[in-house]
Amino acid sequence: MISVIAYIQSKTNLSKQEAWWILEHITKQNKEQLLLLDKTHLTEAQNNTIENWINKLTHESIPLSYLLETVPFGNLTIKVTPPILIPRPETEEWVSNVIQTLHPFKKEIKTILDIGTGSGCIALSLAKAFDTAHVTAIDINPQALKLAKQNAKYNELKNISFIESNLFDNIKDQTFDLIVSNPPYIDPAHKDNMSPTVTKWEDHQALFTDNKGLNIIKQIL
Repeated sequence: MISVIAYIQSKTNLSKQEAWWILEHITKQNKEQLLLLDKTHLTEAQNNTIENWINKLTHESIPLSYLLETVPFGNLTIKVTPPILIPRPETEEWVSNVIQTLHPFKKEIKTILDIGTGSGCIALSLAKAFDTAHVTAIDINPQALKLAKQNAKYNELKNISFIESNLFDNIKDQTFDLIVSNPPYIDPAHKDNMSPTVTKWEDHQALFTDNKGLNIIKQIL
């Protein structure tokens, strides 16, 4: 199995950890189980899948997360499908800091709004951490809301609702104790300098906005 990992790395720019994720996903076994197997144990179908994935990663620039179909996010597992934005480690760290900072006020926080929920990673993390609160997750993209609902069901979280809304348009009569958002913030002028794994696959509406990336942030404020 070590030789398979080395082969995947030699054909891609993936880390050893990412190569192991591929092998674990394709074989439906964890790393410890795989290390006990003979290096020739992979079936022809599994080898074909590895070659197909390598081609998608190197020639089509597809993000690995879309092939794996899930990403870990805090203590949740988040399903991801193109073109919905893939949760980033920086967002995971930010959410962790929010939860830690606001933990002393847990009983006081009864209503939470997540603007531009995407996959639902932020809203669901807060729903789990503040389990006596109700989270409202909104997005302008119905495809994103469909995925977020799937993630709520997958992670067995029920204290959350989803509304299709362009910012505050469809929630004008509601108030919230906490409002969070990871809105589009990238200046479109930077698009040509970004990785094709982002620009070819992820929703540009969730990434780029006018006014040097400040348009949506200013509307929220």
